[in-house]
Amino acid sequence: MACKKEQNEPVADIEELATVKADDTIISNIEQIVNIAVEEKLGDSVFQQAQANLEFVANRLGISQRQALLFSLFVELSNYKRIDSSDIASLTRCRRVRVLSLLSEDKALVDKGLLVKRKHDGESDYFIPYDAFNAIKNNETFENHKKQLNIDDFFEAVMEMCDYAEKNNENFQESVDELVDSNIHLDFCKAFRKYFCVGDSEGALFMVFAHKLINEDDDDLGEYGWEKYFCKRRVRIFRTEFDRRNSYLVENHLLEEVGTDGMRDNYYHRITNQAKDEFFVGMEGLKCESKKQKNTKEYTSITEKKLYYNENEEKQIAQLTDLLLSQNFTRIQQRLTESGLRKGFACLFYGVPGTGKTETVYQIARTTGRDLMVIDVASIKSCWVGESEKNITESFLHYKQCVESCRKEGKNEPILLFNEADAILSIRKERAESAVDKMENSIQNIILQQMECLDGIMIATTNLTSNLDKAFERRFIYKIEFCRPTKEVKCAIWKSMMPELTDEMAQHLSDSFDFSGGQIENIARKSAVEKILSGKNPTEVQLNEFCQQEAINNTKFRKIGF
Repeated sequence: MACKKEQNEPVADIEELATVKADDTIISNIEQIVNIAVEEKLGDSVFQQAQANLEFVANRLGISQRQALLFSLFVELSNYKRIDSSDIASLTRCRRVRVLSLLSEDKALVDKGLLVKRKHDGESDYFIPYDAFNAIKNNETFENHKKQLNIDDFFEAVMEMCDYAEKNNENFQESVDELVDSNIHLDFCKAFRKYFCVGDSEGALFMVFAHKLINEDDDDLGEYGWEKYFCKRRVRIFRTEFDRRNSYLVENHLLEEVGTDGMRDNYYHRITNQAKDEFFVGMEGLKCESKKQKNTKEYTSITEKKLYYNENEEKQIAQLTDLLLSQNFTRIQQRLTESGLRKGFACLFYGVPGTGKTETVYQIARTTGRDLMVIDVASIKSCWVGESEKNITESFLHYKQCVESCRKEGKNEPILLFNEADAILSIRKERAESAVDKMENSIQNIILQQMECLDGIMIATTNLTSNLDKAFERRFIYKIEFCRPTKEVKCAIWKSMMPELTDEMAQHLSDSFDFSGGQIENIARKSAVEKILSGKNPTEVQLNEFCQQEAINNTKFRKIGF
């Protein structure tokens, strides 16, 4: 048997509700039904003496007269946190068996959303949901709008539930469970039930954090922000768990502490990026961008760009692009799996700056119809001990989830891009002593482990040419070096960037300056700015100045002259 009800801070009682009654209000008729039921000890005569009242309530709520009688008794007992058959028997001074006969009508009330039924130690108890209670109090026709909601309406309902709980937190936990189970078709509710069983108070606390994030755009929440939704005893338990850092929510990476002024603060918490990705997938209008939204670039948003390569590079890039086409990639992965080989594709683009490594990845993604998940290596590193390692692990976990989601939806697997990854691909430091060296070694070890079990496509770009760690070198199946363009390729780049150049001038620029494609683009942009300002193309003298300025660290040039 569940523990007896707490009657402090009652939800309401019949006298309070009667303050809004009139002769034709729902609550005034419920009051008459309860008076007669108590006087007649729930005998059959109740249906004759209260017929008009029962008929009124039944019509207004769309239920039968027996159900109207049962619901009226629940309203009278609504100051109890949970109501069971013994409470009704005590109220009406009748045998419990008579109450059990009447309780056979509970399913219709539950289906209408007028009651919530719970099981405790083999016994059933009930409570009236906040929205149904408010409708009765305000003499409004109640309609259950909480089932089969879309995600936007779901969080509207969450907001209403939380607003009500701020004034009276009785049954907040039960209201959370009712709302979740009524909308289990939503990804949020499926993820919720993955972590929280019915009755788990941690689930109600997580719902508060979700409400604050979605409805109030508040991503950092202190105790003052959630304590009003729970009784004092539950607040003490949550506070102790946060203080001792053994909270279920933190241990399962659903919440994390917020850093303030260089310190970790266990008073403030927020929903982790990992939890955002899992709970809020597919949501529109999410006010706090998740890591997926910020770092994922759709292939349809990539502008087509003509790139020029040396002969050897062009051949390798064409081969890689071909095998990453959907029909080829799936077949190759199947063959690798059948042969007992790793089926992940890890590729390395390395070479001097400005040779088109990053842009090549973007064009491959566009051509093969694959979104890009871009990892900013600099943003992964953190001043917190262990935080950098956590960030890189979460990045791979998120990528894995994206791959699985794409396959379920029949989409191409995305490409995981580590751009400018020099810091994580260099030779690991032996006998590392400083915290920074240890952190970088740890990050590299995590990446090496993740590459071993990679089930997708990873491409890393780096300017390193001689300091690449051998362990990484072995794990990249394709390694493409981007060299400085030959004179012929440079000439083509000059012409593509600045179509106004004559063939003779483009060839002369190629012979005079050992520029990469990135440097040529800089000069083309300067020339475009000059044309905007002056209304005409730059002169040969100006173009010569642009080239000399770009070649500040490159002495291999000679003055242009025709």
